Formats: sequence, structure tokens, C-alpha cells
Amino acid sequence: MHELALCRALITSAERELANHPGRQLRALQVSVGALSGCEPDLLTHLFPHASPDTSAAGAKLEITFQPARVRCTRCGQEAEVAPNALCCPACGSPAVQLIAGDGVLLTGLILREDAHVQ
Repeated sequence: MHELALCRALITSAERELANHPGRQLRALQVSVGALSGCEPDLLTHLFPHASPDTSAAGAKLEITFQPARVRCTRCGQEAEVAPNALCCPACGSPAVQLIAGDGVLLTGLILREDAHVQ
């Protein structure tokens, strides 16, 4: 279950950024999950509460957006969204493409709130 490790890594990254915002609490972590990341978004959402107790992310939500696979053709230069099982250029049909998006799990933003206990 690498999704649990991903949850922990996302929380660690969020806590590192949260340190720059004293008196704030995490309300939500915004995450982009790529089509070719190998990550199951539903499992990530399910496991997040199990990874967050005793962290700054306890009680926070995980907001996931899907990132489709995008390629750039090295032959014709076309950039396009492609199906994960069709990594070739839709314009010229060449299999000589570079993956430019859709293969990662990225922390894209944090939603913070003022800590009600800070004086």
C-alpha cells in the first residue's frame, strides 16, 4: 500500500510549509494525482485519516484533482492529452513522445485557517 506512504509524504510536505505560517491550522491539502502515477485516489482518500492523527493534518481534508497524461511528440512537436494506454502522438502517430504531465502525486496547495487557540 504505497498510498499510505504517499499520505505521510504529503503530510510531511504540508507541515514543512505550515511552519512558515505560525498561528494557522491545516484545513485541507490540495493534491494532484496523475493518470500514470500508479496511485489510487480513492485509496489515498481512505487512508489519509489513518496517516494524519498526531500530525498538523489531523482533521484536515484531502482535496484531489485528477491530472491526465500529456505528451510532447519529439517528431512533430505536438502536445496533447493521451489515454494512459496510448502513449503515442495523436497528431502523427509517432511513439516517440515525452511524458510532460500525469505521472506524479503532487501537493499543489494548502487551505489554512486561523488557530482559534492563538492569543
